[in-house]
Amino acid sequence: MWKIVISVLLLSSFATASFWSACENNAGVAPDDVVSPSCSGSICHGVRGERLIANVTFTPRANHNDLRVQVWATVLGIQIPLPGEPPHDNACNNIFHNNVRQSCPVVGGRQYLWIIEMDIPLTLPALNNARVRYEIWDGDVEVMCASIVAQLL
Repeated sequence: MWKIVISVLLLSSFATASFWSACENNAGVAPDDVVSPSCSGSICHGVRGERLIANVTFTPRANHNDLRVQVWATVLGIQIPLPGEPPHDNACNNIFHNNVRQSCPVVGGRQYLWIIEMDIPLTLPALNNARVRYEIWDGDVEVMCASIVAQLL
């Protein structure tokens, strides 16, 4: 009987695996949640040359005046920076609080919604189970970091 219970618990934990997680060695906060029509289960499906849209809710620990975006894809163990295009390289341009668009500063302890809009570069190779790291920085302070598993076609 216990074998059946343990098997069901293990299978259900694998079935609920999320496509995103907190970043390893992360000095900033992990998101409260990440939602995207391109993502489900344990992976995000992206198409090179198309736009990725995601909603990230997060609660910064402190006040921040600037929220610069850095995105990295890990390919064969090498981190490749993905260029951000204005105005999406600055999260302040796409921050919402209580469904109202606002700009920086953000206040520590208050939950925000960051809407990511990003073109997936055609120059990236097709990838399966690649790690993509989304970071927000205020100067040299990491504010938030999320890691997603992606398949790029």
